[in-house]
Amino acid sequence: MAKYRIVSRGSLVTIKSKLSLGEQINEREINVFERQLFRGCFRPRQEGKKIIIYTAPDVIELGAYLKNGLEEDV
Repeated sequence: MAKYRIVSRGSLVTIKSKLSLGEQINEREINVFERQLFRGCFRPRQEGKKIIIYTAPDVIELGAYLKNGLEEDV
């Protein structure tokens, strides 16, 4: 199982994941996520053979989001 660390600074959230012994990065699949921007997904970046760093799109804290109110579609 990979070890990971989550860092949140302002509106930037990153996750650093280090793979365990015997685990490998599927480079073909990670290249798809690096090239394409999927709305709401973390963007991965490979660092070496065992580390993946995921960066979140611009985020807003849940409390601040809920304070703005929610719109109801009828």
